[in-house]
Amino acid sequence: MKNRIIFFCYPGIGILEQWLPIITQLKKKKIKIDILFFNFDHLCQFEKDNFTHVEALKIFDNFFYDTGDKIVQLKSFRINSLNNNYLSKLLFKFKSIFTSGLKFKIFIMNYNKILYDTYFDLVDRFNYSSLINDKIKFSIHHGVALFNRKNKNEKFFWRVNDTIYYPKNRKDIKNLTVFNYTADEINFWKFIYINKKIKNFKIPIFKNDDLWVKKILKNSKISKPKFDKKYFFLLSRPANDKYLSLDQKKNLFIDLVEICKDFKMKLVIKFHPKENKKYWSNFYLHILKKFNVDHEFSEIHSFAVAKHSEITFSFFSELVVSLAYLKVPVIEYLPLQNKKESNSFLLDKNNNNVFAYRYSNLTHGASDKQSLKMQIHKIINNRKLAIKTTYDKYNSLFSTDFLKISKVIELIKK
Repeated sequence: MKNRIIFFCYPGIGILEQWLPIITQLKKKKIKIDILFFNFDHLCQFEKDNFTHVEALKIFDNFFYDTGDKIVQLKSFRINSLNNNYLSKLLFKFKSIFTSGLKFKIFIMNYNKILYDTYFDLVDRFNYSSLINDKIKFSIHHGVALFNRKNKNEKFFWRVNDTIYYPKNRKDIKNLTVFNYTADEINFWKFIYINKKIKNFKIPIFKNDDLWVKKILKNSKISKPKFDKKYFFLLSRPANDKYLSLDQKKNLFIDLVEICKDFKMKLVIKFHPKENKKYWSNFYLHILKKFNVDHEFSEIHSFAVAKHSEITFSFFSELVVSLAYLKVPVIEYLPLQNKKESNSFLLDKNNNNVFAYRYSNLTHGASDKQSLKMQIHKIINNRKLAIKTTYDKYNSLFSTDFLKISKVIELIKK
């Protein structure tokens, strides 16, 4: 069978960012690639002004959705904007947009190669892992994860959400090549699967390649007068019971709005795909109007908005890693000192509880409003130094040999 490739959009549409530069090159080789969604909400998270979302809709040959009972093909697929998300869901549910479907076991027989995140096998939510075992599989993690063990004797790895990963008795897994961003990530998969047959390759983060970034910037509509003023940029994210409660998120946002007012800055906000946009846009608008702060909600790719910002803020986001390489100053504003002790916490030089990106100095950080103001002043007063600190750290942790993409293409093609 010649190359017939399926891409698994799991666990979220964020994985498209990691894979799209590679898939774009594969398509130039005239290789057919289809996409399969496993969550209905993901179909409604595409943004009409986001370059990678628009590009993804052009590049895949066929779109499929797993209903849980069968795999159905989408007859038509439109980009849905922030404001018509709810309407889009109704249209998907009540209009005839699906063709007749097949069981996954039958459907997957049409393909000989899978592009995905082997996290799909790790959680095996759908009990499909054994059904794809004979397929040739290539994996990239859905985010830039800094997997950690506090010491090598620990019998597990942990991540930011306190998910603990133990070794899996998955010696049955075969035909798997994992593309990793760091040596720690390679160690993670070796530890988890205990399977020497799995091939591991270290690669750069291809979405950060200068050529790819230029393509994003060129095709992103940073239009006037919306972006003709100096602005701060917020990478929003969903509330989380463990480290970003609903009330805490509200208070942190109020702090940021007050700071925007103090610095006479507009605030541009980008929602996380999994965020409850209706609820949070209403809350954000209420606070912004209360303090009379100029604002904008944006669907434009985060790279483009961040590159034009004075400072970008996050509560917690893997995007800070890319922005370090793009020479964008970022402040992670997430107080953790009053949180219940967690395996995910690391202590920075000031004995503050922090997560891995901040601990690794890939982003600047603040744990209260006073330190947040201090960090802002530091960046404004010496922007070059602020950028150099995180940029140098990125280059010490990640490869920037973006020409390796040709090696990746050859591995997938053969």
